[in-house]
Amino acid sequence: PLALRGAWGLLRRGSFRLPAPRPRQHYLPFGGKLALTGYQAPSTWQSGETARVALRFLGLRPIVLDHVVSVRVDGTDRVPGPSDSVPALGAIPTYKWIRGSRVDDIHLIPVLPAPGGRGVAGRGQLVVGLYDAFTGQALMPLDERIARLGLAGVPLQAVLIAEPR
Repeated sequence: PLALRGAWGLLRRGSFRLPAPRPRQHYLPFGGKLALTGYQAPSTWQSGETARVALRFLGLRPIVLDHVVSVRVDGTDRVPGPSDSVPALGAIPTYKWIRGSRVDDIHLIPVLPAPGGRGVAGRGQLVVGLYDAFTGQALMPLDERIARLGLAGVPLQAVLIAEPR
């Protein structure tokens, strides 16, 4: 049995539950300048529709270069190519970020229908990366596991492409 009085002598009413961690929370710094702190993306994408990928970034220090966020799906030809854009649909370029900036970045990614109508469902890997807008040089993630693989992008999750019924 728990005591009736908890921390600071406050009266307890009912049971306490610790909040569950939110799914898909991360803290992955890129080049020591900014960090990916979370994302939302469906695990199943419908063929012929548009998938929404929401990224959340945190500025770790003032940034003097303009970086582009690149979201792509590797391993399938059903997604036409990467979705590259300045963060926040172009509204908040990274050279305006200061320490503590929190920026939500949305990418709308079209999913191509199967050739000839109905086809087999596909699988892919959702990957996010950043690069310098002028030189094209990748901003490397500061994670030793990803660095060992030599990847400029970070694999976030597997994606299943489903056919309409």
